[in-house]
Formats: sequence, structure tokens, C-alpha cells
Amino acid sequence: MGSIAEQERRAGGQERISGSAAFLEGVRDVAPMMLAVGPFGAVVGLAGVASGLTFSETIAMSALVNGGSAQLAALTLIGSGAPVVVILATVFFVNLRYLMYSMALAPYLTGIRKRWRLLMAQVLFDQTFAFATSRYSTYPGRGRRVAYFFGLALPLFVTWMSGNVVGAAFGAQVPASWSLDFAIPLTFLALLMPAVRDRPAAIAAITGGATALLGLTLPYNLGLVLGAVFGVCAGLAAERRWWS
Repeated sequence: MGSIAEQERRAGGQERISGSAAFLEGVRDVAPMMLAVGPFGAVVGLAGVASGLTFSETIAMSALVNGGSAQLAALTLIGSGAPVVVILATVFFVNLRYLMYSMALAPYLTGIRKRWRLLMAQVLFDQTFAFATSRYSTYPGRGRRVAYFFGLALPLFVTWMSGNVVGAAFGAQVPASWSLDFAIPLTFLALLMPAVRDRPAAIAAITGGATALLGLTLPYNLGLVLGAVFGVCAGLAAERRWWS
């Protein structure tokens, strides 16, 4: 594949496109993903209200955390009265993949001003990372890479927040007698089942679930945190065993 510098030299001979064209190309690439992001945002918004947050708190959390799976884990802990330190630790471990994403993107973004890189970090999604890393070798200019990134990220962010607003608004109108506690575990199951596609993923899911069940009596909902940690470790060990 060659180094990033070599990729840039090869791309330098290609037809150069403008920043606006790169932005629009990002919008076109990510458009199919928005069909799933909107409904997921609505479920997270509904789960926020179901966990006891107000409409404003739910929307603010979605804008700041900007990570559905981490938010659902945090909302589960918030609803059960877990300490702040446990909630923060859980969100940290669930979102740890973004550190790896940032490290992988960093070589492509050298020379870009810090304020732009910080803004890009705030709207870094799984989808933006996947598209950016696969297409950056065709964009020799750093400015075009930034434009393409925001072409991916901004439509996703707007769709995500719009879904959150719809879900939270609906949840706020539901009478208190209608318990919505079921929304969070059902969403976790909906996210989990499509992800279990191979043996390591199945081992991770079984290990994490079993650990969480065994830890139900632990204080501060530590069983959930331990389930996440042991599940990830088991999945990584299984992947090394079968794919190394």
C-alpha cells in the first residue's frame, strides 16, 4: 500500500477537485447511512427521557457525547443511580475506539490548524472514520480532506440530533405511568444481534452478558462495567486464537 506520503505523491497527479466538490462528495457518500442514524438517534432520545433526564438534558448529552452506544450505557447507569465515576469510566471504555480512530487519521491531517482538528474530533463517527480512511489517499490537499470529512460528518450530526429531538420530545409527552424502562435494554439487544457475525463476537457477547448477570449484586452497577471489560478481553483473545 505504501506510506501516506507515497499515496499523496501518487494522488498529486490526479485531477484536483475543489473544496466544495470534496464536501459534496462526502455528503453523497454518507447519504445512505443517514437512514439508520435518524431512527437510532430517536431511540437514544427516548431512552434519555426514560432514564429520568429532561428534554434539554437529553439533547445536551447527545450533542456533547455524540456516541449512541456510550450514551445508552450511561443512561442505564443514570437510571439506576450509579455514581458519576462509574458512569464516566463506562463511557470511557465504550468510546475507547475513538482514540484509535484519531491516531489512524492523524497522519493525514498534519499541518491542519488545531481548532479544525478539535472540531473534527467532536464529530468523529464510525462512518466518518471508515469513509475518510478509504478515500483520503485520493485527496492530495489537506483542505480538501477537511472539506470531505465535514461533508461526511455534518449531515450525520444533523440527522443524529434531529432524531434525538424527535425521540426526546415523544418521550417527554408520554405519561409517567407508562414506564419506558424497556427502551434501553431492547435497544441494546437490537444493536447486539447484528454485530454477532462470527465466533469471537459471539464469545465476547456471551462472556460480557454472563459477567454482567453474575455481577448484578455488585454495588454501583459494577457488573455492567466488568461485563464490558471481560467481554472485550474475551473477544480479543478469541480473535487471536482463530485468526492469528
